[in-house]
Amino acid sequence: MERLIYNQAIDTCRDIKVCNSKYTTDGEYWMYPRILNFQRAKLYCKDMNSHNPKEYLTLNEENYAEYPNGSSLGHGECKVDSNNMVVVQTDYGFTHQEYGNPVPYGKAIGCSFLHNVTKCQVHGSVEMNISLTGLIFDSSTNWVWFGHQAYIVKTKRTDHEIFIVGDGGCGGGKPNGQIKLLIDKSYTPPLASATEPKCV
Repeated sequence: MERLIYNQAIDTCRDIKVCNSKYTTDGEYWMYPRILNFQRAKLYCKDMNSHNPKEYLTLNEENYAEYPNGSSLGHGECKVDSNNMVVVQTDYGFTHQEYGNPVPYGKAIGCSFLHNVTKCQVHGSVEMNISLTGLIFDSSTNWVWFGHQAYIVKTKRTDHEIFIVGDGGCGGGKPNGQIKLLIDKSYTPPLASATEPKCV
């Protein structure tokens, strides 16, 4: 007999498989994380046909990191530690790398001072946008300088979008800790847009 999950923690994709072993298809699932007080959150489960599936947040808008002459990276989904609802900044499972080495999610780095091109618009930048996901960025996460001669050129911030421009020699701006996610009380994705777990 199947039963819907209400007021019961579904923290991870693995919990969904424990709930019902028939869930073996990668895709969007509804979860009820303890850390969100069992409020419904929509996450993408990858590797559901394995013993260790992973949680990702599907990004509906452009997300990228641009490190001039060093790296250009776009994110289609970002890895989430769903037990704590924080972004795993160094996972690159759903990224497309145009050139260079990966840049952690949320980090803006530039080297203008090092190359003596401070008058040129070659600053590092990062765009994070989780609009229409049902989640928002926790306002407690701030961006701080890092590296040599570092400074933050520009910031733009809302609940759903964060844009940072940073530079130095080399340096820029990075999160002062974990990038935490909260429930978006102004928008909930349609129920039919993800699978509702049914336990057996």
